[in-house]
Amino acid sequence: MIESYQYGEIHVNGRKYTGDIKIVSGEVLSGWWRREGHSLDISDIEDILSTQPGFLVVGMGDPGNMKVTEKLRKHLAALGIIAGREK
Repeated sequence: MIESYQYGEIHVNGRKYTGDIKIVSGEVLSGWWRREGHSLDISDIEDILSTQPGFLVVGMGDPGNMKVTEKLRKHLAALGIIAGREK
């Protein structure tokens, strides 16, 4: 699904995106932004969590600025969701 990534763009299923995206149940949602910049919290991914995924991969961005809140980490653990991060 994700074909390539470089600073400022990501290629998914033959299409180039130049902004933040979420992939929910195989559908790419572009134009996504978090409530608090480079901080990822529960409210930012409610649509993903509603699908009851077995795992969650969070891209940290090229400079690695994305931070997953401790509240979200605990919530994922309580749901039994394995959280991985990629840079």
